[in-house]
Amino acid sequence: MDSPDAAMLEPLIFTRYSMEDSAPVSALFAMAESGDLCGIYVLEFEDGVRYVGQTVNIIRRYADHRRTHGDILAFGFAPCERELLDAYERAAIVHEQRGYSLRNKMLTDQPGGRGDLEIEMAVGARLTLPWERSRRLTVSEEPRQSKDGRFWQLSERRDYRQIRDELARYMHETIPSPSRTGGLLWSLTAFPSTRKYRDHRRLFTLNVGSVEALYVTEQDLKNGSTELEWTVNLWPEELSPKLEALKDRWLRRVTSQVSTNYRSAGPVLTLDCVGTDTFSRVLEQPFILDAAYRLNVTMMRRSTTVFAKHHNHAFAADILRKIHFLDKRAPM
Repeated sequence: MDSPDAAMLEPLIFTRYSMEDSAPVSALFAMAESGDLCGIYVLEFEDGVRYVGQTVNIIRRYADHRRTHGDILAFGFAPCERELLDAYERAAIVHEQRGYSLRNKMLTDQPGGRGDLEIEMAVGARLTLPWERSRRLTVSEEPRQSKDGRFWQLSERRDYRQIRDELARYMHETIPSPSRTGGLLWSLTAFPSTRKYRDHRRLFTLNVGSVEALYVTEQDLKNGSTELEWTVNLWPEELSPKLEALKDRWLRRVTSQVSTNYRSAGPVLTLDCVGTDTFSRVLEQPFILDAAYRLNVTMMRRSTTVFAKHHNHAFAADILRKIHFLDKRAPM
């Protein structure tokens, strides 16, 4: 059966109940039969906003609203047949929004009311959706300390393309199924809030499981320039002799030490590479890629990353895009 036209509906008769004395709704409908509990209701809030809804049991539905809204002043209720609920609800919304702002988000022409609507994107992160196009926030207006804002800052650097390419190359070689495990088994942050100093700052961190697999620090030099240091952690077994065998000119800008900073990983071998070009040379060594993969896959097999809530999806998407092109160029 087609839904009837709202203009053809007989007007509903609403009874208004004041709830300022917190009287239980069950007492108001104590003598009502089950069929009389089905109908359309209009909630009135302290801020002058209203909410229109339908229900087959007003007692149970009002109790649900009380758990969500603590500022209900009154409500109106009009019984109607179950098969007419949809039509009468739409008609009531059209009528009420002519004179009031509604908290409704469905069926109304003004979801969330006439003012700005705040929505929760994640725990502790809220976003405002204004009605006026001129007041919308654009990408470049994202707060600088938001996840996206930090990525935009990083991407504006002159050396970002080189940084991105080397990070993508590392992840392509040492992380299995990166596009399916991101944000779960590994996470990526731009300008993390940890370890901030006047003369040096961390640009990004790649966490795998509970370990900082790779991070880059920018150091201010006395001559006014800056220098990047790439720090990569590796599975330590049998690495030292191989590194000793590679002590030529470029490897002098690489230092290694055994670190026990990660309790869940045990001892790891940490390489500090001064300069992006030096790190690029390090990635040309298969035994280093093997050691990086061994540490990463061990951490991924042990647990999800403990830094998932800090994962920067925009940054990761840009890196995965680069990995895609690296993968297509890989020899078959």
